[in-house]
Amino acid sequence: MRGTSTGNETTTVTSNFVGTSFNDAGLTNGTQYFYVVKAINSVGTAISGEKSATPVQPNVAPSPPTLTATPGNASVALSWTTSTGTPTPTYTIMRGTSSGQETTTLASSQTGTTFNDTGLTNGTQYFYIVKAINSVGTATSTEKGAIPSGNTAPTTPTLTATPGNASVSLSWTTSTGTPTPTYTVMRGTSSGQETTTLTSNQTGTTFNDTGLTNGTTYWYIVKAINSVGTATSPEKSAIPSGGVPGIDLIVTSISWTPTTLSSGAHVVFSAVIKNQGSVATPAGTVIGCQFAIDGHTSPITWSDTNSTSLAPGASVTLTANNGTNAVNYWPAVSGSHTVQAWVDDVNRIAESNEGNNKTTAPITVP
Repeated sequence: MRGTSTGNETTTVTSNFVGTSFNDAGLTNGTQYFYVVKAINSVGTAISGEKSATPVQPNVAPSPPTLTATPGNASVALSWTTSTGTPTPTYTIMRGTSSGQETTTLASSQTGTTFNDTGLTNGTQYFYIVKAINSVGTATSTEKGAIPSGNTAPTTPTLTATPGNASVSLSWTTSTGTPTPTYTVMRGTSSGQETTTLTSNQTGTTFNDTGLTNGTTYWYIVKAINSVGTATSPEKSAIPSGGVPGIDLIVTSISWTPTTLSSGAHVVFSAVIKNQGSVATPAGTVIGCQFAIDGHTSPITWSDTNSTSLAPGASVTLTANNGTNAVNYWPAVSGSHTVQAWVDDVNRIAESNEGNNKTTAPITVP
């Protein structure tokens, strides 16, 4: 019988048992349990004296930590993986100046997993081990060597990408480091996939990427590299265009519904608008488009709800949503007509070319 307080052994652990030993498993470590044994036959029952015991987690030897040693200026930065074991291990860091001879204790009984060894001699190779220690035993890392020097890793350059006609002009801030870093420029056609090397071992901070496809988005990074390490810029993207500076909106096509026309039909016009410039339209500013028949100023219809920024080389379809007399359609009249689409008709957006905003298309109503 078992209980969790003295004199209250109410749980039957086993019965009709003929042996003289029993292992009570599945208990909670750290909890005190109380036991009695009853010897029973047809004549009667005899009860043992009560005994108690508190199960504990078995102690486990430490696992070996994995050590990393990174050289710096007259210093070596050490870090290592956490060692598992019970009780929780502490760490002792050892150093030597020849392999296998780590006899100098730098720190002991340390609980963290990093240590910076300073005051070293640049150009001298140092060797390190870390020991994970608990009451069960010791696990020692694999030895690591490092040579401190006055050299420093590159700082991260800041990249700028400016689109042009079938080209992107790249420039970046100077990366500092010792030795002086050189630069490698990488390109891709999707974010995070800059796998094409455009130039390497470059000492300047500009590069012009030519022979590109207008309207395609290109992604770039610049790596600053020296013997100590590599620093990679945040990526930048650009869309080369036909070389038109600033914003330049044009109408590339006109369509309408219904496509099968008849006199009196309510015809709703749409136009595809392209920004063939090199600068996106400002977000929050409406890209409007007016639709007029045969040059008449009334009735007209228009679209004035799209205020999403239109990137260089990108297109958007605008559909009439309002018009004269608060209707968004033209009541079709039999005959041959011309429909004109005029993007940015009220000049909300400053463009590099304000004279190419109109396009016409023939429309015939039976």
